[in-house]
Amino acid sequence: MSKLKISILLITLLPLISVLSLYFLAKSIQPAELSLASDDEYFQTTYIDEGKFYSLKGEIGCIPGALLMPTNYNLMSSSSGRYYSTLSSEVRTLPNYTTISSLDDIKSKEYEVNGSYMATFCFFLKLPSNASYAIWFPADFCEYNVYVNGSLAASSDTFRSKTPHIANSFYVPLPASKTGTYEVIANVIAPSDFPFDRSGAVLIGSLERIEKSFRNVKLVSLFFLSFILFTMVFTIVQIIAIRNDLRLLSFSVMSFFTMLAMSFMDGRIFAVLFPTTHYRFACLLEFLAPPLFILSLVFFSYSMYKEIYPKRHAIYIYISLIIPIINAILLSRIPWLSSVASAINVVPFAICLYMFVIAYSRELPHALPYGIGVLAVEISLLLYYSTRDMAVPSRFAYVGGYVVFAVTIVSILAGEYALQYSEESKLSTELSKKLEAMQISENAFLNAQMKPHFLYNTLNTIADCCVTDSKKAQKLINSLSEYLKLILSLDNMDKTVPLRRELELAAAYTAIEKQRFPSINFYTDFPIKLPAIMMPPLTIQPLIENAIKHGVRKSDKPGVVTLRIVENPDSVQFFVSDNGKGMDEEAIKHLFRIPKDNQSIGIYNIDKRLKNLYNEGLTVESTPGLGTCVSFTVLKDV
Repeated sequence: MSKLKISILLITLLPLISVLSLYFLAKSIQPAELSLASDDEYFQTTYIDEGKFYSLKGEIGCIPGALLMPTNYNLMSSSSGRYYSTLSSEVRTLPNYTTISSLDDIKSKEYEVNGSYMATFCFFLKLPSNASYAIWFPADFCEYNVYVNGSLAASSDTFRSKTPHIANSFYVPLPASKTGTYEVIANVIAPSDFPFDRSGAVLIGSLERIEKSFRNVKLVSLFFLSFILFTMVFTIVQIIAIRNDLRLLSFSVMSFFTMLAMSFMDGRIFAVLFPTTHYRFACLLEFLAPPLFILSLVFFSYSMYKEIYPKRHAIYIYISLIIPIINAILLSRIPWLSSVASAINVVPFAICLYMFVIAYSRELPHALPYGIGVLAVEISLLLYYSTRDMAVPSRFAYVGGYVVFAVTIVSILAGEYALQYSEESKLSTELSKKLEAMQISENAFLNAQMKPHFLYNTLNTIADCCVTDSKKAQKLINSLSEYLKLILSLDNMDKTVPLRRELELAAAYTAIEKQRFPSINFYTDFPIKLPAIMMPPLTIQPLIENAIKHGVRKSDKPGVVTLRIVENPDSVQFFVSDNGKGMDEEAIKHLFRIPKDNQSIGIYNIDKRLKNLYNEGLTVESTPGLGTCVSFTVLKDV
């Protein structure tokens, strides 16, 4: 079977099977129905299982557009509408008395008063008197007062307020009753622009069961919100500190809107997190969350597959999503605009699934996990819209789609970053090796430049002495032999050699120069115990050679060359000084310029090698007519 057919089957069968399975699962966990007492069964006891929820079944008495209080009226029946007035001691019939089967039924003109839906509900319960009970009202109302057996049992903080907030409690504990008889009267107010897209069922159960469920709702809600928040913060940190990746930015934005949308999937979540939020602001956030979430999903999909998702198509979708955003700002007050907005919200999902089909058939990177993530989000939304009118829908399954999507996306990006990091590490290692080889080659070249230079001068001296003084020539040959034995035992590729070897080379060299120039005196000033350090080869001897050749030999006074070594806690300093003719500033600068043609490269050579190893080269101090001091520092831990 081709990949195209497989992808089409996947986007067709997976959502269908998943939504049907989860839908029937949600149906199976619906609470059992508990009939409300009517006239002829008012005193009939209803036995309930305290470990379960029950939804109240039957007609609820309702007085449209009025807020009646039990201090004024003692309701005698849930169906006839008769009441006993405590003021006139007369039995009367309530005006406009009606019955409803769902609390959502009040969203009609006869219930509207000054821009809000207003009503009084009343019903009767006869329960076993050996337990404590509670009633769980749906989150359909901003303001409410609930009376049980004539006493106020619960009230919203902003009842009859000009600035109503999201209600902060939804279950009402029933007071103890010796007979188990409960008369419940609820005054409810819902602004006409408050969304009625949640279950309108009233639930009842033991107080312990209701409290435990409410507590679990908060804990699970906070867990999912924490997961989303952590994912969002993690991606933001990745963007700021590590990667400038468009996909990370789009995924972080989508995580934020997922967190926002999830807060409204069950009104209790938002009420727990933001209990004093004005209802209009909360409604605006609730309506804005879906189109902005879809916008961020399109943004992410475009960043994933730019090659098959033309930029102009993405722009068209962004523009079309303006309509759902406008509908959200208007709080879905225009029916036809709400229908258009709902239709537009479906289009981006179809395009994302089409992108998955193309990407998977073309075997583009990460096509399968991307498709699974988008399908998971689609399944969650389909489940939400197909079960939101249930008394106890599986609301937290809605977030499962985002969780699957987050896991797939993080796995995709983590895999890419791991591969990229591996390649970067490999390239970095190879680069380090090449740089090290270049450094070694450079040091070898610089070291090699010194050997023929010194050998040439020494052999010329020996040749002269062979004619004028054969014994002196013999001593020079012996000294040169010792020098060559030492220098030829060194490998040009060595980066450093022991200090002892450098001093042996310097001693062999000065022995040769002493035979050549008897008027020059050589002095040393060393610590009693030589420091056990490593240093670049052929560093001291060329400095002594320069001091002789360019310093004391060009002066009329007797020459003195001194080698002084000073040990510090973390370094060793070397000073080669002479009392020769000295130099001016321009001459000192010339020493550190790259030599041209066949010019001597002694000072430049040593300075270059010292900087390669210690990041600090030679220091030259000179006064014309007085002499020159060349110094450098060798670190002990290098």
